[in-house]
Amino acid sequence: MTMGWLSLVPAVLAGYWFVRAWRPSCLSRTGWFYRLCELCLGTGAGLGIASCLFFLLVWAELARPLTIVAVELVCAALAFFAARRRGRTGNLLPSAPAPVTAGTWLLRAGGALALVLLIAGWYWTTQASPYGDWDAFAIWNLRAKYLASGSEGWRNAVTGDVGGGHLGAAHPDYPLLLCALVGHAWRLDGNTSPWTPAIIGLLFSLLTPMLLLASLAGLRGETVGWLALLLLVSSESFVSQSASQYADIPLAFYALGAVALLASSEQQSGNRPLYAWSGFFAALAAWTKNEGLVFLLLVLVWVACRKGLRALVASALGALPVALVVAAFKGLLAPVTVGLFPSTLSGWIEKLTEPGRWVLIATSYGRNAWELGFWWAQPLVLALLWLWAAGRAERQQIRVAWAGAIPLAMLAAGFAVYLVTVADLRWHLSTSSNRIWLQMWPSLLLCLFLLGRPPAVQVGVSPVPKAHRSKKPGRRKPSA
Repeated sequence: MTMGWLSLVPAVLAGYWFVRAWRPSCLSRTGWFYRLCELCLGTGAGLGIASCLFFLLVWAELARPLTIVAVELVCAALAFFAARRRGRTGNLLPSAPAPVTAGTWLLRAGGALALVLLIAGWYWTTQASPYGDWDAFAIWNLRAKYLASGSEGWRNAVTGDVGGGHLGAAHPDYPLLLCALVGHAWRLDGNTSPWTPAIIGLLFSLLTPMLLLASLAGLRGETVGWLALLLLVSSESFVSQSASQYADIPLAFYALGAVALLASSEQQSGNRPLYAWSGFFAALAAWTKNEGLVFLLLVLVWVACRKGLRALVASALGALPVALVVAAFKGLLAPVTVGLFPSTLSGWIEKLTEPGRWVLIATSYGRNAWELGFWWAQPLVLALLWLWAAGRAERQQIRVAWAGAIPLAMLAAGFAVYLVTVADLRWHLSTSSNRIWLQMWPSLLLCLFLLGRPPAVQVGVSPVPKAHRSKKPGRRKPSA
């Protein structure tokens, strides 16, 4: 297993150096949370690069261990020289200093303990069920084994015959980011250890809360970041999925990366690398699961509506490399699966006008939101209580939360799909609606905390000058 993990190091370094070479302006400050955000984004980008490169090498039937390592080393070298040439190792703006209080240290200790408990829970769950839950060995790891086979057998990962021809069980049309990552490590290892997909799942489960912490620390202050991290890792659905070896938490990570970058764009307008990286992470979400295709479209629509044509072009160019891989897979390899939608207009109208479907879906959504955590520590309720206690942010500050329209639109898109699906609605909701909430939950937490008034003293975030605060014109204090 060691060789497989070592083989991912060049790709991770490539992603990190690429992020440093074209660093978004929101990361151009000193401070540990900016470097943590850069590390999380770079690691996620590198894992996505490794997945795409391995899939292309498998498709070209060149996925021999030496070739894989050589290609990734070349990619890492190019990224390193790009970072050096663009001089992104320095020239960072100083952050606004802030005192570190006893409360700050208490939050840091609580956050660190929560992450340790997350790892412990993952370990004991993996010990009890090393092959993950049902979809892990029926979809993701099954297809990863075919990709790692190093022969023509890899095509079984994208054929309608996989899973005994039951397309709804094996889903050979699902994108391959997670399968290719696991297959990459297995191919270099020469064995199919169950710990490989388990550790990849743990990696994404740690990257997601750390990216949430770093993003909020830069936008709202360190205190807010730690509170959000604690709520995320106390969410039962997130913790239980960390050892499932599913693709939902990787999708949640890439969605969070795109939403966090777009939220930062409200403070850093006109920064093309920022828009490009948001498109890149949205495209990696599309390479993770089919839901990511809708997410990518929503990101591009949001950028076009909020930022204009130039930002849209930058975001589309950032998404283009991965989007081409997704398009090639979907158009040339993925089998056509059974449609989820009615084939006639009357069928659409019948389902849309049936009140019982609306009630059933709304009830399921409400139950999923409540089941994010235990009743005595329900994270959504706690986030709303914090928002009430902190108060709403000022108009200029609240703009950064506009990116929250994207995860909300994703939930609405899922609602619309359930309305018209031809599958048994109760079964469809019971097997997938909780995952849609999980995929968007970190991004929703980010935007919920962005709605609140930031602390008076923040690390790395300049307070809003009084001259820029909104006032009602024409009202003056009468003179004595």
